[in-house]
Amino acid sequence: MKKDDFLQKLSERAGIEATKIAEIITAESDEVEGIELPEVHIFTDEELSTRLKNHVEISRNTVIEQAIKEARNNLKEKFGVTFEGKNIDNLVAASIEVGKKEAGAKPNEKIEELNKVIETLQGNINNVESEWKNKYSELENKHKTIQRNLFIKSILPTDLDTTLSHDKVVALFNMDVQVDEDNGQTIFKDANGNPYRDPKTQNPLKAEEVVTMWLDQTNIKRKNPEGRGGANEHGKPNGSLASIKSTEDFYEYCKTNNIARKDYGNVLVEVQKVLPEFRLQ
Repeated sequence: MKKDDFLQKLSERAGIEATKIAEIITAESDEVEGIELPEVHIFTDEELSTRLKNHVEISRNTVIEQAIKEARNNLKEKFGVTFEGKNIDNLVAASIEVGKKEAGAKPNEKIEELNKVIETLQGNINNVESEWKNKYSELENKHKTIQRNLFIKSILPTDLDTTLSHDKVVALFNMDVQVDEDNGQTIFKDANGNPYRDPKTQNPLKAEEVVTMWLDQTNIKRKNPEGRGGANEHGKPNGSLASIKSTEDFYEYCKTNNIARKDYGNVLVEVQKVLPEFRLQ
């Protein structure tokens, strides 16, 4: 994973702008001021899926138990019959007992009345089951949408030459490109559902290939970090990255090339590509 992408992911999870994180990393002071860490809860896909399923199951059982409780109170009020527990089997058994007791006077009427009670209760339970299946489906679809958007954020470059926010670029990408999964492999499709394939091999295009193609189609360009050109007529930095051996060299390089402080993090990433062991002191 590239360091820019790592910073972007860390920014999304911490709720702090990537530029702020870069400033903290490159700041000379040991104190961090003006930053508040929001309370966040991080779940893996498996943990989030389990949480959603448990939420639906707990809620469903609660509603069913409430319906059985109301039916139990109705039996007690009308026929003086009580039973223990909160399951449908106990309710049916109690209803049958009421039918037997009342059969002596008007058996057909009593049995018909009890059958209606059971039928109504079963209908209510079916409605609850259907309602919560739909609710779970909605939550699952929302979860998939969140996961898809996070994935798209992770593959789209953050250094785009546009006034649009990263979230709006993600939304535009979502409108043009469908992201599906087939046998564990991510598949990209056009708006009509046709997979993007290499014209020669017919293999599905990889994420970076689809992103490059989409950026070309939308005429969105990537930009160089602000101020990296300095006064050099060819837009190249003055001095070599490999010549940066110390923290003093780093700040002198940034000063010489008129690099904005907010872009120090980008410079640090480039330096560490040349000198992996380099660290600011």
